[in-house]
Amino acid sequence: MALLAILCLSVKAQKIFRTDIDKFTGDTTVETKFEVLYSKLGLSNTRRVNAAILKTKDYWYLKLEIIEYGTGLFMVKEGMKCHIKFSNNEILSLSCPETIIGKNYYSTYADSIDAFVYYHIEDEDVEKIKNNNIAIVRVETTNRIYDYEIEKKKSDIIKNQLNLVDK
Repeated sequence: MALLAILCLSVKAQKIFRTDIDKFTGDTTVETKFEVLYSKLGLSNTRRVNAAILKTKDYWYLKLEIIEYGTGLFMVKEGMKCHIKFSNNEILSLSCPETIIGKNYYSTYADSIDAFVYYHIEDEDVEKIKNNNIAIVRVETTNRIYDYEIEKKKSDIIKNQLNLVDK
């Protein structure tokens, strides 16, 4: 019974958000739902990163929703990097293909910044991510560098999303 519950939870976690087929070319675009990769709750410094994968005919993208409270407005400019450090200490760097400006929201306690950032994944890097667990994600912004230490139980989220989209 416990195994069935675990299987149900893991199936629920890995879902396709949308699949689009171009009516002219027949090209398929597949995108996973966002999953929480990192979360640290605090009264004035809540931080959260949600991750998803987008696959088009020619490209793979890692989509990150970066939510930072009380840190000030930031941008991720074209060419800025997302560095992924794996549990074996190998580092992979992904580039942002366009400038993204974080949206500023104000709450009762602190201002929050929410940015949806895409990072291009080269074909050869897809296999590297699939074969490793993520330990740390570092995001370069105009404001500062943000490091997110990924819990062991969440270290394979992006790997699982890639496998789901690649079926």
